[in-house]
Amino acid sequence: MGAVKRWRKRWVRSFGKGTAGWLGRAALSLLSKTWRVEVLGEENLNASVKAGPGCFLSMWHGRMIVAIPTHARRGWHVLVSPSGDGDVSEKLLEANGYFVIRGSSSRGGARALRAMLRVLDDGAVLFITPDGPRGPMHTMNPGLAFMARATGREIVPLGFACDRAWHADSWDHFTIPKPFARVCVVYGEPVPVSREAEDTEQEEATELVRERTLEAERAGFGHLGCEVDWPTPTAPNPGRREWAAETKENEQPRDERTTGEKIARGATFFLSGAALFAWLYAFDQAGDLPPWGKTIGTLLAGGLLWKAFPEKAEAGFFSLVMILGGTFLLVDATGQDSSARLEKIAMGTALLLLGLLYFWVVFIKAPKDEG
Repeated sequence: MGAVKRWRKRWVRSFGKGTAGWLGRAALSLLSKTWRVEVLGEENLNASVKAGPGCFLSMWHGRMIVAIPTHARRGWHVLVSPSGDGDVSEKLLEANGYFVIRGSSSRGGARALRAMLRVLDDGAVLFITPDGPRGPMHTMNPGLAFMARATGREIVPLGFACDRAWHADSWDHFTIPKPFARVCVVYGEPVPVSREAEDTEQEEATELVRERTLEAERAGFGHLGCEVDWPTPTAPNPGRREWAAETKENEQPRDERTTGEKIARGATFFLSGAALFAWLYAFDQAGDLPPWGKTIGTLLAGGLLWKAFPEKAEAGFFSLVMILGGTFLLVDATGQDSSARLEKIAMGTALLLLGLLYFWVVFIKAPKDEG
C-alpha cells in the first residue's frame, strides 16, 4: 500500500508541475473573477512598505489559493520551499506574475536569505508562509523573525476570510473559495524586529506575528458575519504532539461499513465510469470524437465520480483511467496491422493489469487488512 501511495504522489506531483502554469492560472483566474473581494487595513501594508523599504507578508499556508489571485501581477516575491510540492507552486506563482525565491530554514536557507536581502533593498514585498511546508497548521517557524531581524524589515500579518469555501482534508485545511464567494483580505498591524533583538525578543516577535495573523483573520470573518473556519487548537503555537492531542476529538468517525459494502461502493464507482466511457466510445465511433475530446470527457467523468464517491474517489479515478485506458487499447488493437496490434495489445494488457492490481489493493486488500 505504501508503494502505491508513493507512486500516486509522484505521478500527481509530476502532472501538477507540468500543468500548474497554464491550466492552474486559467482555472484560478476564472474562479477568482467571480469572488467579491474586500480589503481591510491596507494602510498597514503601505506604511510598512514605505518604512522598509519593502516588508515581509506573513500568511498561513492553507490560504495560498486565496492570496495568489488577489495579489497577482504586482511584482511581489514569494519564498517557496525547495520541495516537490514547491515545484508545482512555483509554476503557478510565476504564471500569476510573482517572482519566486527557493529556500527554507532547513534547505537553502543561506542562499534564500541572500536573495531576499537583494530584493528587499529594492523595496520588494515578500510573502512567507511560516507554518509551511509541513505544518502543523498555524504554528510559527522561527525563521521568519530571524529573517526580519537580519534584514531590518517589518512583518505584516496577512489574513484571509471567505463566507463559503471548499476545504481540503490536509494538515493546513487548504482553502478554495467557492464561486461568487465573499472574500476579505486583512492586513494586520506590522511587527518590527530590531537588528539588535535578543533571542528572547525574537521569540516574542514570532508569537506576536502568530497572534496578529489570527487576529487579522478573525477580523475578516467578523466583517463577513461568519464564524472562523479553523479546525485548530487554541493553545499558543502548539507543537506536533500537542496538536495531535488537541485535535483528536475533532477527527472524523471511523468508517464502520463492512468490507462487502465497501467493495459494492467501489464496484458502483467503476460501473458508473465504465458506462460513461462506453458512451464516449460509442459516440467516438459515430461522431468521430477527437482524442482530446475523449480525454476531456474522461476527466470530467472522473470529476463527477469524485463528487459522488469522495471517500475512495482519488484512488478509484486513477485505477479507472488505467483499466478503461487499457481496455480501449485492446479494443482498438483489433483494427491495426500486425506490428501496431502487438504493440497496443502489450500496452493495453500492462495498463489493464496495473489498474486491476490498484483496484484490488485499494478496495479489497486494504479493507480486509483494516478488518
